[in-house]
Amino acid sequence: ENKEYDICLISQYRYNRFYKEVSELKVITDLLLEYLQRYCMENNRRFCIASNSKANVFPKEKQYYDARIDASDVDIVPNDRSNYSTYRTIDKSELSICINSTAGIEALGRKRKILFCNFSINPFFDIQGKYRDGIWSLRDSAVTYESFSNRISCLLEMEKAVWNNQVREFVEYFIFC
Repeated sequence: ENKEYDICLISQYRYNRFYKEVSELKVITDLLLEYLQRYCMENNRRFCIASNSKANVFPKEKQYYDARIDASDVDIVPNDRSNYSTYRTIDKSELSICINSTAGIEALGRKRKILFCNFSINPFFDIQGKYRDGIWSLRDSAVTYESFSNRISCLLEMEKAVWNNQVREFVEYFIFC
């Protein structure tokens, strides 16, 4: 199955979250974006961003990402709930990455490869419950670029059937509980 993007970053940007309420989310996102860009440059991969903001705030979100993205070929896909743009963008990607987005959990339930990244010690940003650790998760303030890079490569190369087998219990726990 040929995908338009190798990786989709599911954005959790909201101006108030990043700059007022939960600034740690911005810190994690900044590091995630740094690692993702480096990975894509070193491995000749392409990524996109599934935007989170409503249309009237999208310019602020785009400005945030534009200030941090070096590559010119990164698509920042505006969030359009009327046509399920987040899901469509995830479906166009081999792998999606998020912090703890519900869109990530939903993607998992739709048999999409997903990696949840919490580069902090704050459990608020973890997947909750007994499945917070697994092939689908990187969490710790000490996550290095090398561990991120190795996990991304592993997931991109993993056969779909192997992925589905490894996440089966996790999916059943979250989707059917």
